[in-house]
Amino acid sequence: MTDSDDETVVYIPPQQSLSLSKTALPTTYSYVGQEITYSFEVTNTCNVVLTGVHVTDHLDGLSEITPEVVTLPVGATQVFHDYLFDHAGRPGCRQCCEYGHGTRHGTRRPDGHGH
Repeated sequence: MTDSDDETVVYIPPQQSLSLSKTALPTTYSYVGQEITYSFEVTNTCNVVLTGVHVTDHLDGLSEITPEVVTLPVGATQVFHDYLFDHAGRPGCRQCCEYGHGTRHGTRRPDGHGH
């Protein structure tokens, strides 16, 4: 027996991307010194596994974001957490940006941002 069909190979280039959303609990502020828990939901929306995924938030007074670093398979979601004790009494008045980072082929790049 012989196979006369040519094999077809289709190359799909790797595409690195993340979706990122940030939420706060409680959603309303009640008193100075209240603990506010922030959650960052990061989803791997690309077609390759991402390693070294972590979240950075530049909001003053936050705890360390946990987990520190994860690997996200294609389509997987990870929720990261941190908290803030606000002593100024104005958590909504602070500016912040959050970033999701991941590594593909050994190169670290920012993959998402939001307010």
